[in-house]
Amino acid sequence: MSDDILVPDTELHDGDVLTFGNTTITCYEVPGHTPGCVALFFDAYDGDEKKRCGYYGGFGFNTLTVEELREAGDPECTMWKTYEESLLKVIDQKVDIFLGNHTENNKTLEKREMIKNGASSNPFIDPDEWHAYLAQKQQELHAFIAAQKK
Repeated sequence: MSDDILVPDTELHDGDVLTFGNTTITCYEVPGHTPGCVALFFDAYDGDEKKRCGYYGGFGFNTLTVEELREAGDPECTMWKTYEESLLKVIDQKVDIFLGNHTENNKTLEKREMIKNGASSNPFIDPDEWHAYLAQKQQELHAFIAAQKK
């Protein structure tokens, strides 16, 4: 094992657009859970039908406790505001398919069961889920911050 620092081939920046074959991904910086979180948006096709996919890189609050933030050099807990700004930055993106970074974020396993049980429509396609989930995380963040201030 080497003591060399990993040097990335490419660094992503807010608004970068990456193309891999026929797929174009738009990247947004959404610091909050950690400073390096990103949200990614791209189109997926089923035949001629196009659906917009959205992925958000980190929803957890475990890194946002007063103790964690102080240890990370943020004694004023500015990451709380940064997290909320990140949610608001992308909450109004058009997303037909919300890709969770953990299965519980978008109920992946439940939706899979619905498909296995013969769902009449694809439960992964839900144009309202993205906005609703990010709005829910914003409310949960407010509650988390209030509890941290006690």
